[in-house]
Amino acid sequence: MTQIDAGARAPRYCGGLVRRLVVLLLAALAATAVLAPAAGAAERKVPFGFLGTMADGAFVEEPALPLDAEAQAMVRTGVERLRLAVYWDGAQPDPALAPDFAATERIVGAAARRGIPVFLTIVSAPPWARKDPSRTWSPPADPAAYGRFAGQVAARFGSRGTFWSEHPELPRVPVRDYQIWNEPAGFAPGEPSVFWDDPGEPYQQRYVAMLRAARQQIRAADPSANIVLAALFGRAWKTMPQLLKAGADGLFDQYALNIFTARPRDLVLAARKTRNAMRRAGARRVPVVFTEVSWTASRGRLREGTELQTYDLTPKKQARRLAEAMTRLAGARKSLKIAGAFWYTWLSRYASPTYRFDYAGLRRLSGGQVVGTRAQAAFRHVARTLQGCTKRAIRDC
Repeated sequence: MTQIDAGARAPRYCGGLVRRLVVLLLAALAATAVLAPAAGAAERKVPFGFLGTMADGAFVEEPALPLDAEAQAMVRTGVERLRLAVYWDGAQPDPALAPDFAATERIVGAAARRGIPVFLTIVSAPPWARKDPSRTWSPPADPAAYGRFAGQVAARFGSRGTFWSEHPELPRVPVRDYQIWNEPAGFAPGEPSVFWDDPGEPYQQRYVAMLRAARQQIRAADPSANIVLAALFGRAWKTMPQLLKAGADGLFDQYALNIFTARPRDLVLAARKTRNAMRRAGARRVPVVFTEVSWTASRGRLREGTELQTYDLTPKKQARRLAEAMTRLAGARKSLKIAGAFWYTWLSRYASPTYRFDYAGLRRLSGGQVVGTRAQAAFRHVARTLQGCTKRAIRDC
């Protein structure tokens, strides 16, 4: 999860289809009556897996959380992919021992039981592998070591993964998508990222070496793997050329954006500007995936002095922006090759006095129970429309 940025500021973009869908969806969200299920299904407007969410925070930290029940709630909400971080430091704190993937297996297994594919983001070097062991988000000292770990992840969860052969009771839903780190670059060229703590050193050469090593090892373990570039945020169209100049072109099958902005239309604008920057650089025309889309229902919940009027919204406004953002991205899917969008996040505690993204979840913890939010209802409405389903149980269409 990145810091919030103001996103792009440019002329409005909205096609006629997108505008009509936004109006219809927002009208549905404003209605107080429960929609009655109707028979049949309409034509899908997006492919399976386009709409996803993130599993982190309370979802992975609460040992008593009923994961199977939450995975079923995802299906009913229209979630068709789940993004999950694999923390290298947690899996392999000792270089002499093989990685322990128990934490990841728990969630991959729950998702598989409901037929939900998992998108893995491989991050966070252990102290023994860091360039600076004292810095939590220091990049790996040896890109090849990161590559070897990434290959072990693919060998465990990919199309040939040992996890599936060891668990024949599970539906086989192998991981296909592997994202190489998260947000290595800052909001603008020259600015640092909290997820790449390497003062005084440009990130490009080391990151591209990691990308190359990870691609080689992942593909050796799973030739069908989809390699996703680390998410860029802020002025991604300025940082993307840096990576291409350093040799990244040809090493990734998709690129990723985490755009945090007050205006949903800026997501499409950022994808367009980044795509244009890649075209000018002569890069391949590969799809983009929005790995974190989010607004928070944190208005009035944060300590005085930490709220930002533009981003800390009421639950109603959060739901409206979710609906508009996902609809706009779906409307631009073909023209900009948008492969999917993940809402950040599935579950939050709704308790922090300072951290606004503790109020981003589609679901929240309340008195030891998990309850839905307006944002979850908004996601469900969007999914019904985009996935061509008129029934309440979306997967039953």
